[in-house]
Amino acid sequence: MTVFLPPKPFIAQLTDKLEYNERYTQFRFEIVGEPNKFEFKAGQYVSIQVSERGERRSYSVSSSPDVTHALELLIDVAPQGIGTKFLESLNFGDTINFLGPLGRFVLTPETTEHNKPIVFIATGSGVAPFKSMLHELLQIRQARFKQEEQSFIPRQITLHWGMRYSQDLFWLEEMQDFMQNFSNFHFNPILSRPTEDWSLSRGRVTAVLEASSLDLTADYYLCGSQEMIVAVKDILVRKNIAPEQIHHESFY
Repeated sequence: MTVFLPPKPFIAQLTDKLEYNERYTQFRFEIVGEPNKFEFKAGQYVSIQVSERGERRSYSVSSSPDVTHALELLIDVAPQGIGTKFLESLNFGDTINFLGPLGRFVLTPETTEHNKPIVFIATGSGVAPFKSMLHELLQIRQARFKQEEQSFIPRQITLHWGMRYSQDLFWLEEMQDFMQNFSNFHFNPILSRPTEDWSLSRGRVTAVLEASSLDLTADYYLCGSQEMIVAVKDILVRKNIAPEQIHHESFY
């Protein structure tokens, strides 16, 4: 049984900002004041106050759950909504007020079936919680199992990530490092509008899944727009994936 910590109010200071491209930016905040430790489960999110009127917006945490003194948020700045404009207006040293951790879109607890395959399916900034989950599965859980169990068999982990253009992609070095250091991790970037020299998967994520053989024993985690989640769930169910093996959470 998964035990969830009650959400608390935090204050955090902007310490770094990485503009990957015209659409995606990563913000890093350091926790200041009390409480001074932000503990969360991979896949959870925070709710940030983005106006003096008390309006709030929710964002998944992309950093490792091992890091409790800071958090990283991946933001799709293209919509230019109130939350995006607020975050983009921040200067280094400015603070935010947020509530967290929130949500139940987390990995299943460790069991004797820890080698059960897992498939992540994301579009756009929906990849954010999966980066946190990869840290949890590969760097935290896998290291612990190796220390405790000589017969440990690492679970197969696949990330399908849909984008429009190659220039929209980021975290490629991190994904390459994961693949080089953990042979059980497989990364499949999918472009719906690729250039001619793109040699990997092409088309929409839904089309790729329709044409693929799916592992009936795996757990499937989905994150993206509501439209994407509905479409992918329909494909998985039609391909005989049991509903209890499909996990998602939408806070839009």
